[in-house]
Amino acid sequence: LTPVTAQTVSSAGRRLLIVGEDGRSLASVFPSATLTFSNDPFQAETLLNGPPFDAAIMVPTADPMPFLDLCVYLRQNPKLFHLPVLIIDSKGVLDEDEAYRCGASGFFRFSSTMNKNELISAIAFLVRRQRLRWKIRTELIASLAPQTQDEDTGAYKKIFLDHYLPQRIAQAN
Repeated sequence: LTPVTAQTVSSAGRRLLIVGEDGRSLASVFPSATLTFSNDPFQAETLLNGPPFDAAIMVPTADPMPFLDLCVYLRQNPKLFHLPVLIIDSKGVLDEDEAYRCGASGFFRFSSTMNKNELISAIAFLVRRQRLRWKIRTELIASLAPQTQDEDTGAYKKIFLDHYLPQRIAQAN
């Protein structure tokens, strides 16, 4: 396996899904990102089945429930459960604790005094973490071979893990 470090993962060229009618106002905050906009969470769910996004930013409307439902759906979806979701409450209609209970990775209250640099930093962190996960996953999948792969599950065989896992844990510590 090739060692994967934070230095090998970039957050440049972010692909962000922005969900909510007020989301277009964020375009100026992320000028170097590839932005995809969806006015409603139902359309966003369809978009999430396409090419992968680095993160989703939700800007709930007066009724935040469909946005929270999408958050819960993402956490229950085996292909999307790890997607970072940042919620920006521009209407003052959402309880921060409720957002986190539904699976949000981060939460901001939008206001004229909101620090946009904090928002940019939060997204950069979430994107780098997400890309690191993808890089690790790619390396793990590439290392699977018939002699190391369980025929029934497609995962590593127990004997392989028993042999290499202690080494990996020792290196990580």
